[in-house]
Amino acid sequence: MSGYDSSSADGGRTAEEAFLLIAPVPSLMLYEDGRVSAWNEAAEDLFGWSEPEVLGRIPPFVQASERGRWREHMERALDGERVQGAEFSLRTIRGGKIRATVSMAAFSGDVGSVLVVIQDRTRLVELTHEVRLFNRVLRHNLRNDLNLVTGYAEMLAGELDDDRLRSMAIEIRENADEVLAIGDTARELDAVVGGIQDLKVVQLDEIVRTLVADYRSVATVDCDLSPVRARAIPGVDMAIDHLLENALQHNDADDPHVEVTVRTTVEDDERWAEVVVADNGPGIPEAEREVLTEGAETALHHGSGLGLWLVYWIVQKTNGELAYEPNDPKGSVVTLRLLADR
Repeated sequence: MSGYDSSSADGGRTAEEAFLLIAPVPSLMLYEDGRVSAWNEAAEDLFGWSEPEVLGRIPPFVQASERGRWREHMERALDGERVQGAEFSLRTIRGGKIRATVSMAAFSGDVGSVLVVIQDRTRLVELTHEVRLFNRVLRHNLRNDLNLVTGYAEMLAGELDDDRLRSMAIEIRENADEVLAIGDTARELDAVVGGIQDLKVVQLDEIVRTLVADYRSVATVDCDLSPVRARAIPGVDMAIDHLLENALQHNDADDPHVEVTVRTTVEDDERWAEVVVADNGPGIPEAEREVLTEGAETALHHGSGLGLWLVYWIVQKTNGELAYEPNDPKGSVVTLRLLADR
């Protein structure tokens, strides 16, 4: 805190004072009437006011249009409610705007009654908007150009007499289709990562039964589907679909075979709903497994697409887990775990 060295009656700082002194994030304490009683250096760095300039005042960084809502949150904190991550548009001493989340907690002490912690999210919000805009523009332009490529490649494949040239045209079309599919997955990934979605109760066995029907024409798919309800975000069907697609798309076996199991397990008194996808393909490469289980990717070892990233982020948003193990004698076993509905 800027010059702040208030101490409790026994000569030591209270826990709240000590926190304010060392907190690396903007923090302050308020009296019950809303006036500032303490202010740390991180708050001064963010907003521009020094501690002597704000002590005894209603926080000057709260805009007039937000003061009523600020007071409402403070009253909730004083009533013992949990106030965490409330979004506010605040201002600096120079009039700049700050997008922030505010958390408040009441306490008993001589210095104040409410501890306030502020997280500056301005750059994060701006960066998120910029990235999503870039993604939309890139996907739009990419789709338009690749649709042209696939159209011309298909025309050439139909008109060329030379087998070698016709084969090249077909390969161009197939590769362009793969890039278009990556663009579609990027759109799905953007919706999952960028949005805030509540967990809903889903019937896992019904989701799997519907998805499996689309793959039975290209491979043998055996199912053991127990009736299981789980809590997940609405996009969980996309994650399961990508696991099925991954098990079949890269399967080099003479007789591609996938086994899908839906079941419940109990671990540490927690009931889990599991979807297990086992195949007899070549197995998932190490770089792909790191994406699936760790959400990790390096410049030297990177995944071939975005499908497994989509699976990873959906599971993260659902508070679930992913596990991988090799199948016997070959192939992969991927287990998607979600909290079962009680």
